[in-house]
Amino acid sequence: MPLSKSYIAELNKEIAHWTYLYERGCITQDTYLVERATLIRDYYMKYYDDEMNCLLDYEKDTEPKGLVGIALKLVRKLF
Repeated sequence: MPLSKSYIAELNKEIAHWTYLYERGCITQDTYLVERATLIRDYYMKYYDDEMNCLLDYEKDTEPKGLVGIALKLVRKLF
C-alpha cells in the first residue's frame, strides 16, 4: 500500500534536508545514501501500519454481522 500524499510530502522535506547537506559538502555520499534509505524505510514502516489499521477499521464497520457477513467474506475469498 503506497503512502498517502501528505506523508510523501513530509518524506520529501526530510530527504531535501539531507540532499542540501550533501550538496554543500557537509556529509559524504555514503552518509547521504544511508540516511536517505533509512528515512524511506522508517516512513514506510511507521505509516504503513497506521494506514492498514485505518483500512481494517473501515472494513469492520462496513461489513454486515452474522451469517451474511460470513457468506460475503467467503465469496470475496473465492473470487
